[in-house]
Amino acid sequence: MSPMRYVVGTAGHIDHGKTALIRALTGADTDRFPEEKSRGITIDIGFAALDLSSELHLSFIDVPGHERFIKNMLAGIGGIDVVMLVVAADESVMPQTREHFEICSLLGIRRGLVVLSKIDLVSEDLRELAELEVREYLEGSFLDGAPLVPVSSKTGQGIEELKEALQQVVEGMEPKDAGGWVRLPVDRSFSIRGFGTVVTGTLFSGTLHQGDELEIVPGRTAVKLRRVEVHGEESPQAVAGQRVALNLQGVDTSQVRRGQVLASPQALLPSRLVDVRMQLLASAPAVLKNLSRVRYHHGTAEVLARVKLLGSHVLQPGEECMAQLRLETDHVALPGDRFIIRRYSPSRTIGGGTVLDPAPRKHRGLAEPAARYLEAMEKASPDDRVVLLVDSMGSRGCSLWDLQARLGLPLGRMRPSLSQAEAAGRLVVVGDGPAARCLSRAALDEFQRQVLQQLGRHHQAHPLDPGLGKEELRVRVFGDAPVEVFRYALELQQQQQSLVVEGDRVRLASHQLRLTPEEEEAQQLIEAAFLAGGLNPPGLAEVARQNGLAASQAEALHRVLLRSGRLVQVRSGLLFHCQALEDLKQRLLHFRNQNETIDIASFKELSGTTRKNAIPLLEYLDAQHVTCRRGSERVILPPPQRVR
Repeated sequence: MSPMRYVVGTAGHIDHGKTALIRALTGADTDRFPEEKSRGITIDIGFAALDLSSELHLSFIDVPGHERFIKNMLAGIGGIDVVMLVVAADESVMPQTREHFEICSLLGIRRGLVVLSKIDLVSEDLRELAELEVREYLEGSFLDGAPLVPVSSKTGQGIEELKEALQQVVEGMEPKDAGGWVRLPVDRSFSIRGFGTVVTGTLFSGTLHQGDELEIVPGRTAVKLRRVEVHGEESPQAVAGQRVALNLQGVDTSQVRRGQVLASPQALLPSRLVDVRMQLLASAPAVLKNLSRVRYHHGTAEVLARVKLLGSHVLQPGEECMAQLRLETDHVALPGDRFIIRRYSPSRTIGGGTVLDPAPRKHRGLAEPAARYLEAMEKASPDDRVVLLVDSMGSRGCSLWDLQARLGLPLGRMRPSLSQAEAAGRLVVVGDGPAARCLSRAALDEFQRQVLQQLGRHHQAHPLDPGLGKEELRVRVFGDAPVEVFRYALELQQQQQSLVVEGDRVRLASHQLRLTPEEEEAQQLIEAAFLAGGLNPPGLAEVARQNGLAASQAEALHRVLLRSGRLVQVRSGLLFHCQALEDLKQRLLHFRNQNETIDIASFKELSGTTRKNAIPLLEYLDAQHVTCRRGSERVILPPPQRVR
């Protein structure tokens, strides 16, 4: 049986003994930089490990306590399971104690304990007073009633009791998801001679193996995992909940930075918009106005953003609402992730919340419908969330790639919900594989209704037209919807026998071309005029004028003649009767008996037409493989052999 693994993070005011406590517990010094050692304060996050037993492994993240390094603290604390709130007995609860604890609450951390440090510096009375103050401060919080362990890192007093308390706190905790997508927010990136690029972080979910192909997002940089280390020891794999160092192939150190995520390919969708439920701390110094600029902290990333409040113009301290964060750079997240919001300037933690949709569309105005939609998504079952999200995408639908990223569900886990929704007639899946698109049944039905409506209007306005062009129909009805949705809808309606597709034209199945007696007579007049004109035909406008026909009627009837093949358009505006062209071909074959080539002058004489018509006619004959141009002459080709 593999050991249970959990990540423990420290929290607390500067110089309250967090780093010394980790050293006393694990024997490891988490201060890595010379400045940290010389100044005696932690500037960036540090790491250590402790095996409490063969079945329980703890990874420790030591975070800086100074207010100037809160952003570094946030980069480390996002992936922890248990918080160890450290309060010095000689100072009790201080400003960064409060801010760190508020951050832990906003991040949804629900397990932890309290360490009353530096007890060797105070009397028994002061220690009891500090303990009382801490208990009063934590009353009503997730640490109300949590173990409180007095410790001296200097003398070792209380260290064994602290180990026992840690074991008690993690007992019964659910392990992280080792079977889902790989997701590792990068907290450090550096290069080692002979190995190349190395990144470190806490594995939020999934399992890593040497040789895995992954990607770094945002950026979609493909990488291969060359080597895995867990707490300094090479390992064939790493599982969710472990601190890891990974040697990557295919990427330079300059291409990886803190805040990016190493993930399974196509699992995460980079976006500059995030829909959230957001809470403003009761201790926030002022209201949060719509479109306020803030610092968004998620995973190991810090991104500048504007807060678009949904359904409100202002958020009061202690209140919460739906909101859309408009980020200034691309970012990746999953539904259910927690985040922190800090003021842009001066920096101070003012709130946080939960990601609901990591890649939504942009909301405008008060966006009250968007707020209602997010509330419905928040309460819905997994099956209903699939349908709600697809419905919200309207005519565009949603690819399975995007759907899984926005719902936080790998395709294999989402399949049953899709199948159930399809069987219930709530959505349709267009295409195959992960690139297939999901479309709500209501959107598809509306498309089909509009297709029939547009075709009906076209037939009414142009009764002599065989149908509407495919591309024109797509633009009119489907707009920017993916072309595969258009093709699917047309194919479905053909199967339902409500419409017919003939070449590039679409018509209602009920539409038949029928000429009135007056139209039949007018068509005969047009055809007769072109037949009489032979190879020197009149223009269509001239024929209409001579026969007293409206220009629109002549245009419609000449298209009918073109489709029937009785008129042939050799060049735009230049029409010949089919019989005239057939006679010309026969004359050329007869001419070939004496001469296999013909120049323009001889062709004009043979056809009896003008140079203006001769050139287009010769080009037409070339295209029909009756002649073939050679220099200034044409070779008259032999007629095709008939198959007996």
